[in-house]
Amino acid sequence: MRRWYRKYKPGWFVWNPGSGGGPATVDTDDVTLQGNGSAANKIRIKQVETDGTLTGAGTAASPLSVVSTPSSFFSVSAGGYNLAVPQNQTILMGFYLPYPLSFSKIYFNISVVDAGNNSDVGLYNAAGTLVADIGAQALGTLYGQTIATVQGLQTIQPGLYLFAATTAGNVLTLVGGVDVCSWMTSSVGGVTAGGSLAASITPPARSPNSFSYQFGLST
Repeated sequence: MRRWYRKYKPGWFVWNPGSGGGPATVDTDDVTLQGNGSAANKIRIKQVETDGTLTGAGTAASPLSVVSTPSSFFSVSAGGYNLAVPQNQTILMGFYLPYPLSFSKIYFNISVVDAGNNSDVGLYNAAGTLVADIGAQALGTLYGQTIATVQGLQTIQPGLYLFAATTAGNVLTLVGGVDVCSWMTSSVGGVTAGGSLAASITPPARSPNSFSYQFGLST
């Protein structure tokens, strides 16, 4: 273990005999190695920032890999502005998801309801493929709504995504604001019918914008 340690440049690792693994503990900025390699005290790795865990036996058939535990909540919070959803159009707001996320519900905030027409709220990936939506339904309750997705529980990876909404009427209004920057805000994401989001769209060009809708993803 000491011979392996000395191969690296000074400052890359800090030998830390005071940590929980005793004299065989090595710390980097984001990873901790513990254990002395014996059967009773095997070496293990923990990625501190994402609380990842090391899996595998270290053999060709079972290689070692670090697996991060997905988070279960993500939100974009902005308030103070109300924006009507154009009839039979798709509104879009681009955002960046910084970590793996498991979710089965979408949260959004309604300032003007539409109980007489179907509407849909969902999520597209950066390529324009529908990832999740609540399905066409009348949204007749004011303010914060948390509605299960048609697709059920799933895990998505970090990257660019698009919050989306559409309506068959011309009344539904969502809450947004200028407090959170998005990578794109647009109401020309595609024509819809019956208050349902399309299975795929052609995303508009990316253009940083200071406006965001208020929404969240959770289990």
